[in-house]
Amino acid sequence: MPAANPVDVVLQFEQRINSHSAEGVCALLTPDSVFIDSLGNKMQGTEKSRAGWEGYFKMVPDYLISHTEIFGQGDTVAMFGVAQGTYSKDGRIVKENFWKTPAA
Repeated sequence: MPAANPVDVVLQFEQRINSHSAEGVCALLTPDSVFIDSLGNKMQGTEKSRAGWEGYFKMVPDYLISHTEIFGQGDTVAMFGVAQGTYSKDGRIVKENFWKTPAA
């Protein structure tokens, strides 16, 4: 089977994140993958990543990412756009808790 185009893989991550599929996101990871969030927190391996995404989708139930630019060269991909959602303690979405920020 031919190797996947790295840009296509990143677009699959975007789609699976926006579908709130922790299982789908993790299906794209390698067993030794490392996820580093914007605060520098690291999650290594698919099980920790799955738990992290499941928790995040509960905390921000309407979380979405979108891109305005995407660049790929070899195995390196850069995507720039926006992340947005509403923080929720109890599953309720309250408009005052909505946030939107540039993302890369």
